[in-house]
Amino acid sequence: VFALIKEFGGTQVAFAKHIGVRQSAVANWIRRDSIPAGAKATILSSCDNVSEKWLFFGEGKMFPKGTNVFYKELEVSAGRIEFCNSTAKPQRIFIPGVEADAFFPVKGSSMYPTIQEGDLVGVVQIDNFEEIKPKHIYLIITRDNERMLKHIEVGNAKSPYITLTSDNVNYEPFKIRKENVISIYKVIFHGRIPMID
Repeated sequence: VFALIKEFGGTQVAFAKHIGVRQSAVANWIRRDSIPAGAKATILSSCDNVSEKWLFFGEGKMFPKGTNVFYKELEVSAGRIEFCNSTAKPQRIFIPGVEADAFFPVKGSSMYPTIQEGDLVGVVQIDNFEEIKPKHIYLIITRDNERMLKHIEVGNAKSPYITLTSDNVNYEPFKIRKENVISIYKVIFHGRIPMID
């Protein structure tokens, strides 16, 4: 019950509202350490991608393999700068064969024709600049909450700067200080997913 509350609401009240039951019902499930079968059916219909096997039998993981976090309202920029709402709530989407840390919608055209506005990108976090390969595309998050898709040129290991480049020839490369980068994610998927509304 606590795992469901954490994933789908954060509080008993929010979770109860999300699945359409009274908060007292959720409190009873916690007190009894059991969810009635009828309530489990309600949870399955209200909570996207929850594993039936996990919910009914306690086996496996809450979400099946291939289920990814999707930030529908947290766009990443394929332009130079995009300030984003960092309080966006994630949803879950199922994309067979893709194991990303998260998915984001793309805004802007600096990575055109490779990545277009309206595409989704799936990303996995990397730990350091040594893992960066020039031909790959990365999501860079800066201390100013800029989120942008670019190729990264690390250059000299002693240099305090990295160079960010675009696929679109109309966008000039530019440099930022390494110390201003708080996270780097490698793009492992990009494209359109028609079932996402």
